[in-house]
Amino acid sequence: MMMSLLLAGGVALMALLVLTLISFAFDGFAPARFVRERHDLALTGFLLVPLVFALALQPRAAEPALEVAVSTPGIQQFATGLIEQATAPQIAAQSAADSSASTALTLFSQFPWAEITVAIWVLGGVIALARLISDIIGLNLMRFASRPAKLPEAITLSRKIALRTSSKTLTPLLVGYLRPVVILPAEFRFDARARPVLEHEIAHLVRGDAWTVLGLRLLMVVFWWALPLYALERLISRNRETLCDQQAAIITQSPFELAHALLDTAERIRRAPALALAATPKKSALASRIHHLASPHATQKRTTTMRLALILPLLASTAVIATPHVGAETRHDRYDYSEREDFETPLARAAAHGEIDQVRALLDAGADPDVISEDGTALMAAIYSGHTDIARELVARGANPNIVSPGDGTALITAADLGEDGVVNLLLEMGADPELGISGDGTPLIAAARHGNMRSVDLLLEAGADVNAGMGGDGTPLIGAAQSGQVEIARRLINAGADVNGYLYGDETPLINAAQQGEIEVAELLVESGADLSLTVLATDRYGEQEYRSPLSEARRMNRGDMVRWLEARGAVHNPPAE
Repeated sequence: MMMSLLLAGGVALMALLVLTLISFAFDGFAPARFVRERHDLALTGFLLVPLVFALALQPRAAEPALEVAVSTPGIQQFATGLIEQATAPQIAAQSAADSSASTALTLFSQFPWAEITVAIWVLGGVIALARLISDIIGLNLMRFASRPAKLPEAITLSRKIALRTSSKTLTPLLVGYLRPVVILPAEFRFDARARPVLEHEIAHLVRGDAWTVLGLRLLMVVFWWALPLYALERLISRNRETLCDQQAAIITQSPFELAHALLDTAERIRRAPALALAATPKKSALASRIHHLASPHATQKRTTTMRLALILPLLASTAVIATPHVGAETRHDRYDYSEREDFETPLARAAAHGEIDQVRALLDAGADPDVISEDGTALMAAIYSGHTDIARELVARGANPNIVSPGDGTALITAADLGEDGVVNLLLEMGADPELGISGDGTPLIAAARHGNMRSVDLLLEAGADVNAGMGGDGTPLIGAAQSGQVEIARRLINAGADVNGYLYGDETPLINAAQQGEIEVAELLVESGADLSLTVLATDRYGEQEYRSPLSEARRMNRGDMVRWLEARGAVHNPPAE
């Protein structure tokens, strides 16, 4: 999934580069009077970025079944040299080459590049969001600290709006979303230039620019790394201000008064210190606006067909057609491939896709069924995808059911977790170890108990699985059943000899886990079977500090009110040892 996010981000960035080039080319060559067209084209480019990103995240089309993918673990590259007519010896030779490349690139491929990149993405987004919140708070503080200003009766505006003054700004500002006000510089004079300046801010209000800017800033929180967005944002801002200048000039028929007001603003900026107060516009943007106000068409209304309502659907339709889908492909209804990247060895890929003839051909050519790719062995791939026939074929052809793959466990853990009872039985018959576990995945019995797979629990117990065998971080089978509220599984385990007071450091006891989850029915069964209501054990909190936990303390900590009352009614207490 993380790789899909990064690939979708890359597609969005490429589309953004194209849209930015188009916007700036139009800005440079279009006639000066085409202000709205410049604004709407740049705004469309900005808005298409999340659309392209979302489109790119869609699952990609399934590849032809006989197309064999080859890459090193952790690096999703697929060989293009293998075609349907490839002979078995050619496949074997390719597999040998892959094995050599895999050995050479093991250290590189194991580094979590995707995870680190996504973590940086998220961290940058958090910082950008904090800045946005800080800016909003700063503007509101300026508003609260400002003083009311009275509009002289000689000045008539096209719309009534509250006016305030503040020493914290060098230029007039429209502040607020639901009850906007215009904040003026402390030295603002209500002279002949005041009306066009105020009409400019009213134009912002009428256009809803405050909401537009907020929306763009929120998009930049997510796509802060897309540098062309900042250039587009400046282009949008410059043309937005020019459009409001134009509207003010049309209403007042005083473009030169507004131009003089902008010159005054430029002079104040020149005199301001380097760390000047908030909301100072760029001098280059002021120059562009003054030039436009001085042009003959500054007070002329013009009709344009190149508007956002036309440009956005047109380019959005193009994006829908042209955007490649780089999300993980989906092959089997039972298994969500969006949560796992493609299997990478030819054999594992064929097993995952249910291509039994291709699996046989690869095995005949000498493919090793026990090679561990990014997502486990070919046997694990077949079980994940629900292809029992391929799992049987692999086991019959020598696949080792006891291969351990960190993050995937073993084939037996996978089958027990998914409730594939037939595969569990097959693996046990072929020599799978019913007690072989791995930290993070548990044991087969823990996996079956946690997910309520009764038949798998029975098969594992019949095969000799230790009912009390635990794994740090995964608990014991009875803890797994207690956590997930599997009452009948818990009863089966207790009848098989599970210790109802069994303690595992880091996972505590079955009753403590039932209390944490508020599973009263499981708790009743445990207590009836002899569980100590007040058993208090040593544990570690989220900060690594040691503490003592009991069923009552955990029910309280997790706000399980019904469980707290149930425990207290039966005399449960929190009973840490005396210090």
